Amino acid sequence: KFIQRYGGKKLERVRELFEQCLAHVPDKFAKPLYLKYAQFEEDHGLARHAMAVYERATQAVRHQERYSMWQLYIKRAAHIFGVTYTRDLFAKALEDDRLADKHVRQIALQFASLETKLGEIDRARDVTENAAACLADHAALVAERIETLRCEAGERRIDSNVPTGADTPEDEVPIGEGDETARDET
Repeated sequence: KFIQRYGGKKLERVRELFEQCLAHVPDKFAKPLYLKYAQFEEDHGLARHAMAVYERATQAVRHQERYSMWQLYIKRAAHIFGVTYTRDLFAKALEDDRLADKHVRQIALQFASLETKLGEIDRARDVTENAAACLADHAALVAERIETLRCEAGERRIDSNVPTGADTPEDEVPIGEGDETARDET
């Protein structure tokens, strides 16, 4: 009601009220409050204050809501500051040890896709390889992404340290795993 009544006229008082609420709210009720606070900052305050609220929210919400909070934070930052600003946010999200592996993988792929769109093929490869080191059980997905990056790089050679089998020359493929001509030679 206070925001409806005063809008952006009493910024400091609204911030105090939000901070008092957030100091005592359980994590299962934190997300809506953080979102209201960030939206208020976007509408009436400063963009950097809104980004600080989103960042705090990524650590304060329930485990199940972290991924969606990171996604929202990255989306809003891209909208306000541009996509290059999101590089640091993607890196922070990848370092969040409370995210599930499937969410880390999705964030890593989004980050690699962003780097590819920005023409930073080497950085995209590094992000993908770092994700592979963290998520060894997803080797097939990582191998597919590295192959995509190779195609996008064109003539430039992209070396990979990920043991996916995609780097093995055809003449070194063991018999039985290659094509039919390799079987006929034996």
